[in-house]
Amino acid sequence: MCNYRVSIVIPCYNNGYLLSKMIDCVLRQTYTDWELIVVDDCSTDNTQNIVNEYVKTDKRIKLLIRDREPKGAQTCRNIGMNNAVGKFIVIFDADDLISNTCIEKRVTFMKNNQGVDYASFPARSFTDEKHLPAFSDKGKKYGVGDDNTDLLSCLLKADYSVIVWTNIYKKISLTNLQWDEKVKVYQDFDFAVSVVLSDLKHKFSELQEVDYFYRRIGAGNTTSSNFVSQEKCDSTIYLFSKTLDKLKLRSDYTKRRKEFGKFIVLHYERLIIDGKRKKLDEYLSFCKKYYNVLYGKLFFISKLTLSIKNLVFRKLLLHLLMSFLFFRKQSAMVFKSAIKQKIKMIIRKL
Repeated sequence: MCNYRVSIVIPCYNNGYLLSKMIDCVLRQTYTDWELIVVDDCSTDNTQNIVNEYVKTDKRIKLLIRDREPKGAQTCRNIGMNNAVGKFIVIFDADDLISNTCIEKRVTFMKNNQGVDYASFPARSFTDEKHLPAFSDKGKKYGVGDDNTDLLSCLLKADYSVIVWTNIYKKISLTNLQWDEKVKVYQDFDFAVSVVLSDLKHKFSELQEVDYFYRRIGAGNTTSSNFVSQEKCDSTIYLFSKTLDKLKLRSDYTKRRKEFGKFIVLHYERLIIDGKRKKLDEYLSFCKKYYNVLYGKLFFISKLTLSIKNLVFRKLLLHLLMSFLFFRKQSAMVFKSAIKQKIKMIIRKL
């Protein structure tokens, strides 16, 4: 086995068509010493058949099927990582794309930075694969920073400077790390925080070229079951409690707890728009345990907004209060945009 073999782990479920595009990207890599471990979450479509066709033509590709509970991408990632034999590991999503030189440049960087446990590389989101974004384009970049970037601070504020697919890891550095299989939402956040709190040596590459393209599907739908199903609400409280308990062990707990408050507020906003009192009350009870002052503000917002039955007006008041009490720029922008639209509608009717 080559000293620099790369294990590429991809969990998947019922998306064989898009997965085939990612596998094609892997096959086009300029760096050839890799193994691709596709871990299927017991798909009910033709995903397994599609992957098996690739397995027949390239012995570097392996298909594993989740053989234990619980169901979910985090379990599949653990299975893939446990079966990986490479010196390095990258973990990609099944419906995304990578550049032809992605693996080569990541491996080269790690070879040139032997003391680094993991490194991050530029990534951007896309909606049209015929027009993939360039590094110089405007908009959010992932995996970009410098030696002064406080990764933990960024993560706690829900600013994902690094996500698992922006990174390449030394396999040996992940020996004591696994994906928490109880976590049903914000899994990338949980794993990234666990890695940071393990004090692994990290470095951003200086590459000014996008090597990973994240497919945005349903962007902006913050009230979907991705966040507000009962199972995922319970999981979020578990995850946030676990994170705060870990932070308590640090000497800078007060600072980190304050930073994490921004994430706490973000999730509250998603819940209150959904408007289900039971889930909201459970979340507020969690907030009261860890954030007394913040809890008071959120409880005040709940009393005012949930009394309004009209969803449009409830959202308007919510965004106004969030921007006023928490200085949330996004809420202020949404409120201003909604008011402008209302004014335009009134003018048209005159």
